[in-house]
Amino acid sequence: MDLRLTLDVRYTPNGVSKEELKENLEQLVVIAKGDALLTRDSEAEVEGLQYRVIEVAASHWDNDPDYPLEDWRHEIADDNTRQSYSDWVASQKEDADVG
Repeated sequence: MDLRLTLDVRYTPNGVSKEELKENLEQLVVIAKGDALLTRDSEAEVEGLQYRVIEVAASHWDNDPDYPLEDWRHEIADDNTRQSYSDWVASQKEDADVG
């Protein structure tokens, strides 16, 4: 069985870097798995876990200047993606960070 948990966090960074905040969220996942917080006192076992920490737009109405809405519309029209605009932007940013 596969389940998905979505957690959006809005920070007031107060001088803390974006990288550190991302690392904190990644640690949250590691701790939750390691401390059995994902299964609690049940007999269930976590067989696999995938996660990614990405920066998203503050609002689904925001248009990212680096990844224009029109580009996303072309991707949709060409059947290259089925992602929402905000998920597509996040994926583009993630790919740019990896590349």
